[in-house]
Amino acid sequence: PVSKEDVRTFFDNVSAVYKNDTKKIEELKQQGRYEESEVVARQLVPALAPKAQFDLILVYADKKMDDTEFAQRRKIADTIRKEIKDKSNFRDVAQKYAQQKDSRVYASVMNVYEGMQPVELSSKAFQLKAGDVSNVFEIFTDSERPGVAQGFFIMNVIEKTPAQKLVFEASERQLEEYINSKRAESIINQAVQALIKDADIKIIKTFKMDKVAQS
Repeated sequence: PVSKEDVRTFFDNVSAVYKNDTKKIEELKQQGRYEESEVVARQLVPALAPKAQFDLILVYADKKMDDTEFAQRRKIADTIRKEIKDKSNFRDVAQKYAQQKDSRVYASVMNVYEGMQPVELSSKAFQLKAGDVSNVFEIFTDSERPGVAQGFFIMNVIEKTPAQKLVFEASERQLEEYINSKRAESIINQAVQALIKDADIKIIKTFKMDKVAQS
């Protein structure tokens, strides 16, 4: 059974990692308990970090385009921004251009947390106040981030939410379930290994999948 003391200890460990308590982290590493706490702490970031919601317009562009086409894409973005008076008509303008055939203008609503990738978007959202409309800004990809949308962007910040505190009472049940699942997993693995050790197993055919699993 998982006691409240077990859960509290685990919470303290996770909290130390989340808050980057270097002294406690070093202790956990020496005890071999850091990795598990780090995994859980990392999972808490999206839930607890400051958040922002915003409307976004993307005018697609690629730096591999010729100079004329690239300049034309920038001009479209500037034209769109001039038509946006404030947040009141942002979506109307976005929809107008996004619906034009072959415009390669895209509109969406996004939710991000602080530090979320791509950081160019999340950091811009937290630089602006709720209700602010940004000027045109650029994001272009590199070989390390081939899937990131690129081009010229305009953002309308709808809402911002401050960071949430990491408190024991709010996370106690989830941490208890996590500890339970890890203990059950450990017990099952031990039982399976014991069965394998005592079993009389003969391999009569090796499949490709077996070789892949072994490698």
